[in-house]
Amino acid sequence: MGAGEPRLERPEPCVRRHGRPRVRGSQAGSGQDLPRGPDRDRLRDGHRAGPRPLEPVSARGRGGQIDAERKHPLDDARPTRPRFWEAGFFGLFALTITNAVEVAGVLMVFAYLIIPAFVASVWTGSFGRRLAFGWGFGTAASLLGVSLSYGYDLPTGATIVTLMGVLAGALGGVRRFGASAV
Repeated sequence: MGAGEPRLERPEPCVRRHGRPRVRGSQAGSGQDLPRGPDRDRLRDGHRAGPRPLEPVSARGRGGQIDAERKHPLDDARPTRPRFWEAGFFGLFALTITNAVEVAGVLMVFAYLIIPAFVASVWTGSFGRRLAFGWGFGTAASLLGVSLSYGYDLPTGATIVTLMGVLAGALGGVRRFGASAV
């Protein structure tokens, strides 16, 4: 910067009641040049304009004029009690995983969690079919793994995990090279 050029500095923010920093009116101007709408406060606060994350923009015409309306995907959803359900789910999930890992081991527990869901997502499209396919895959791999373990005197957990991986690879290869989804 030369000696005659003005030095640009960001003004010190003050905190509004809502906890967001805001530039004082005397420092930022009158604010008359800012557009009206949902982005006005954000522009005044120094944020960029445009849609917020996870906020699709839909346009609709009114008399030859297009207005952009910002709407969150869950705005029309029925209100629920997410904290209660989330706390209950994650509490039960933590207890279940902790007990299952003590009994079966980490590798086997996570093989049962991940591999059937992955194979079902590759082969099917709807939620119900994925659920049925995943349960069927897990049950079939378990029964086949236990019978191979018994017949060849192999460790059961390692046999089931290996068999699940081999079957997942085989089904993924078949799906990739020609078979259609269910």
